[in-house]
Amino acid sequence: MTIDRQTHWDQRYAKIGYQNVSWYSPEPRSSITLIYRTGATTSTSIVDVGAGASLLVDRLVAKGHTDVTLVDVSRVALDEATDRLPDHSVELTVVDVLEWEPDRQWDLWHERAMFHFVNTDEDIEQYRQLVARSVVPGGHAVIGTFSENGPLTCSGLPVARYSLERLAEVFSPEFEHVWSEHETHITPNGDAQEFSWVVLRRLPG
Repeated sequence: MTIDRQTHWDQRYAKIGYQNVSWYSPEPRSSITLIYRTGATTSTSIVDVGAGASLLVDRLVAKGHTDVTLVDVSRVALDEATDRLPDHSVELTVVDVLEWEPDRQWDLWHERAMFHFVNTDEDIEQYRQLVARSVVPGGHAVIGTFSENGPLTCSGLPVARYSLERLAEVFSPEFEHVWSEHETHITPNGDAQEFSWVVLRRLPG
């Protein structure tokens, strides 16, 4: 079944609010920790894909980052995020990531809780190529998605699940593995969700 992704996610955020979606985290510790594991500084250009209304952008701006781009299919979610930052400018791109053709590259690609919705072989390959095109050689990708022990569905949609090894393999040969770890995320409802995280470095060429 084909869904209108923008309508689906706009309605999801509008109906229950960004603090009640299952992936909401009041403190994005894994994201921040792994971003800085790459050696990122405040001058590092960062794109947060599937950013939604995550508090990650708040933390990055507070730390002094000045080149941050938020990408999401939901305008409702991105408006919520930027409304919290009235005195700061971040770049916004409202687009279905599988239809996105960015006109620049970044030092660091971050994505949490979005890649598991990319769940066909064709779409996974398209996403892999997009990440490779979008990260400068020597730059990094930090990706967090449902582990092999994670949920089978999320927000009414089927998802893919990844072991640490498989997640790193998806992005080869353009990226080499730097770090990986598991996270147990506790949803606003108190449920535990298992995530796989990888840090990858973009190879030359």
